[in-house]
Amino acid sequence: MNELLRLGLSFSLCFFIFTFNASAKLVVANSKDTILQNYHRADKVKATKKEALIRVKLTDFRKNGLGGIPIWAHNRQGQYWHGITDAAGELFFLLPNNAKYVLNVDQEENYRKFSIPKKAKLSKTVKVVLMTTRIKEMDTNDTITQQLTAGMMPTRSRALVNIKIMDLEGRPLANEVVYYESQQSAKVYRTVTNKQGRSTLMIPKGDRYCIHTYAHQNISCKDYEDNPHSRTSRFELKMISTAEFKKRALERAALLAQRDEWRRQQRIRDSLAVTRLQYQNFYLQHRYDKKAYATIEASIKELVQKDQAALQANQNYYTDAGEDIKSMFQRNKGRWKQKRIIANIDCSMYRYIDELMVWNYANEAERNNNRYWLFNGFNYEGGTAEGHQRRGIFAVPENTVTGFFNTIDKIVNFSCRGSRLENVVEALLLGAEGKTPEEDLLFIADNYSDVSDLHKLKALTVPVHVLLTDAEKGLNENYLEIAYHTGGSIHTRSTDISTQQLRALTNGDRLEIGKFSYTFFHGKFLKRT
Repeated sequence: MNELLRLGLSFSLCFFIFTFNASAKLVVANSKDTILQNYHRADKVKATKKEALIRVKLTDFRKNGLGGIPIWAHNRQGQYWHGITDAAGELFFLLPNNAKYVLNVDQEENYRKFSIPKKAKLSKTVKVVLMTTRIKEMDTNDTITQQLTAGMMPTRSRALVNIKIMDLEGRPLANEVVYYESQQSAKVYRTVTNKQGRSTLMIPKGDRYCIHTYAHQNISCKDYEDNPHSRTSRFELKMISTAEFKKRALERAALLAQRDEWRRQQRIRDSLAVTRLQYQNFYLQHRYDKKAYATIEASIKELVQKDQAALQANQNYYTDAGEDIKSMFQRNKGRWKQKRIIANIDCSMYRYIDELMVWNYANEAERNNNRYWLFNGFNYEGGTAEGHQRRGIFAVPENTVTGFFNTIDKIVNFSCRGSRLENVVEALLLGAEGKTPEEDLLFIADNYSDVSDLHKLKALTVPVHVLLTDAEKGLNENYLEIAYHTGGSIHTRSTDISTQQLRALTNGDRLEIGKFSYTFFHGKFLKRT
């Protein structure tokens, strides 16, 4: 169960049919003994000479109308009239007069008695306050779903929890799944909000429960003491809807597919024309033409000289030229002295290793004071054994062209096969082992790839400064979350978001990054359109 929660609380929605005596009457609705009369105020039904118009008004103990509740009226002869209350809790029956009747309300049988005198064109209101303690539960793999009547009351052993979920503007959120996780039994009580954003649970007392939603874990933890007094608890939450988070995930996947196809075409062109290229081809030179390391190093140093001349003329040269890695390091060159740099190497990231090596050779301190790890975090689906061996994080033994390329050879994969969910936190944990206080942990991330192991963030106790590539169409919120939870920072080609800026955020705040806005809520971010 805990594993399912860590994976984003992504349970399958199952529908169960709960059978009880009253609902059995509905099954025979087409028989001669059961009459379907689903009349409401808009139908403008009127009493007749032999039939009285009975208005049933169903409320809870706070006098709130209870809508959507099935009601049966039956007489001593075994005849049934059936309908469902409207949003105001009203239902109208046309019933023969000069008779006694009993109402079955939802699961409650023989709940209210009334009689109709022998009087023509009689109209009468029968008020019913629904208060019940009956619970129908289904336990599947330690996940408990409940069938509760709207008029539920707390009991000696169970607390009644009234749940209300709203968006950040205060509008009700329907179909939001809420989980109450027991800390003693590890069972999870699951409920779904209605159109009004409301739901209820009856949870056993004498336990502590932590509350989760699809996107947010441990929103709050509450104790429900075991005492003889009845208890009604209220839980209200303003949040970003599950639908919004799922929509953003689909948008990122679509952008990833577009980018990967563009990069695939680019790699084909590069491999065919590698000898004519003068930049961002260093690893391709090594891979396809087997160029000597000395030749590649000379080309890098030549490019360093060109960069330095361009920077003298324009301090924003790297940003204007669209060079992500160089821009971020140039802008922050006085901020990080000793660095542990973990770089994501996959089918789309080799070009940034070229930028990284050029930056290294531009500054002697960069070569002497920094250590590098290269990371390939693909979750291969049916990949070969060789492909699986390429997964992982590898230390670069020496900060040279030879050291980089020999390490890249172990893990690089240009095919873009498999899922693009990556074990980023796992790589950061490995890269942080043995880190000294003087070192800063930097992660060069592929903005388009989602993170598969965000549930491990609690174990990451060092600040992570995230350098995001390809962020022109908006930042991947997974990396904002990593920077926020670790006390790190976020950097793109043109923008720096400091630790102080992230720490100052409160629920509902909007973080402006470039032309995009991100809503913050309980440690998570969502790009707004």
